[in-house]
Amino acid sequence: MDRFYGPVANALALAGMILALLAAIARLGGAYTLFGFQSVSLFVAGTALVVVACFFKLQQLLHRIDGTGG
Repeated sequence: MDRFYGPVANALALAGMILALLAAIARLGGAYTLFGFQSVSLFVAGTALVVVACFFKLQQLLHRIDGTGG
């Protein structure tokens, strides 16, 4: 499972940062919608992806420390 948590966490974090960054740039540029969704909603979704990535990284760390599979 240790090999699963790391890449998934990195992918989620990257996707979340890109989504939040796109939403922030669009909103600062004056666009209220992006891809048919409100910019603020996309920003919140990007932030949620980063938080989920943090949980995956925490689980990876616990898995390494515990040694029993978490």
